[in-house]
Amino acid sequence: MLSKPDAADGPDEEHRPTYQLMLRHLAKFRDGALALLHILDGDRAASGDESAVAVAQPEAAPTPTPTPTQSPLDARIERHMGMVDRVLEQIRALNPDQENRAKLPPERSEQIRKKESTLRDIVSSELHYWSATIEHNPLEKFDPTEQAWIRRIIRLSDLLGVDQSHGEHLRFLHDWASNEHH
Repeated sequence: MLSKPDAADGPDEEHRPTYQLMLRHLAKFRDGALALLHILDGDRAASGDESAVAVAQPEAAPTPTPTPTQSPLDARIERHMGMVDRVLEQIRALNPDQENRAKLPPERSEQIRKKESTLRDIVSSELHYWSATIEHNPLEKFDPTEQAWIRRIIRLSDLLGVDQSHGEHLRFLHDWASNEHH
């Protein structure tokens, strides 16, 4: 457990790294290590080395590796935007005419309910993440991608509704958005 450092022990509160900053650095380290393993694996395979161990790739949606101009946070936002878009497309495909659920076959209605539940889980976790990030770093300015994602999460939350425990996060983000853009 971390304790608050004394003045003689280390950095003061102004210079203490935040958890978000540490997570960003860890994500960069992870992505760099994976890129290095891919390069080494490719070099071993090209040289005919049979001891080359293939780096396992996830079978589901591939995680976008940040480009030199893309931060790990941007890659995370891109991945989550993709997940939200896929779930919304699947819901639209299950009910293209946007009929009342009572008129849909029960199995199709249940599939839509499960997909909406997944979407609510994603949105709820994003509400929690962004409200905590803003609350703990109130002076941090977000780039246009982050701002667009936060606005989209707010819109989706308003559309889908949130449970009582995430209502406070949504109100906080509404307040932040109205103060940030006025």
